[in-house]
Amino acid sequence: MQRPSLLLAAFSTLALTAACGSEIIDPQTSGSTTGADGATSTTSTTTSTTTTTGTGGAPAACGWPAGPCGPDAWCQYASATCGKYDGGGTCQPKPEGCTADCPGVCGCDGKFYCNTCGANMAGFDVYPGLSCVTAEDAYRAANLYTNVPRFGIVKASPSRNLCFRLVIEPSMSLGIGIHGDGWAVTLAEVTSDVSDCDFPPGWPPVPAGASFQSMSGMGSLTVAQASASCAAGIDATVKFPGAPAWAPADEAFYANGLAVEGGCW
Repeated sequence: MQRPSLLLAAFSTLALTAACGSEIIDPQTSGSTTGADGATSTTSTTTSTTTTTGTGGAPAACGWPAGPCGPDAWCQYASATCGKYDGGGTCQPKPEGCTADCPGVCGCDGKFYCNTCGANMAGFDVYPGLSCVTAEDAYRAANLYTNVPRFGIVKASPSRNLCFRLVIEPSMSLGIGIHGDGWAVTLAEVTSDVSDCDFPPGWPPVPAGASFQSMSGMGSLTVAQASASCAAGIDATVKFPGAPAWAPADEAFYANGLAVEGGCW
């Protein structure tokens, strides 16, 4: 369901990158173990890899301290940490015939994949609930030039041809669930054309692509004001329940020290 745009921002492109939280476990020293039934599990730092079948036919261990899986498997971690904090996992066979749907997921290699199946096929687990933030993603903050204090943050995602636009204003309420320092996100929107994040100062045009609005999210804002300047930061997830197929169900925002062009007021 498309909804009309409610945003009144004026933006142009400014890059600020943020990486998807991920970590690849370093392979451990070579070795092998043999169970009572003769099944083996091998590890290596280079060419040899862990088999997908461990003792007794159970999935082989991977991550710390077991090492990586074989070329036809991926490591499914026991918790949603991509193997951080010594979290191990089990080797699973790579899937085949993934569908073409593209809600967007972040692989444990820090790269964007259309869906979990695609990440698993490439050999990686995913960070659930977040879209991978790529080096191409660009953030910008600017005053909305209304008669009340209000500014906006946009995130352009060229790799997905998406534009995300947030409206932020002073509020004692929680807004859509993203707030901090006396400010809150009161409106959030995604459009299906990245060019919707790139236009000169002034009233923004109607989105070139389709648009969909959210009134739900979680996370925090930071707003630091000085006499002649203002800087904003965001660490949050915006949710788009019921969004069309081109839009993600959840989108991560992470940026620090964004200079708000024109100030916050």
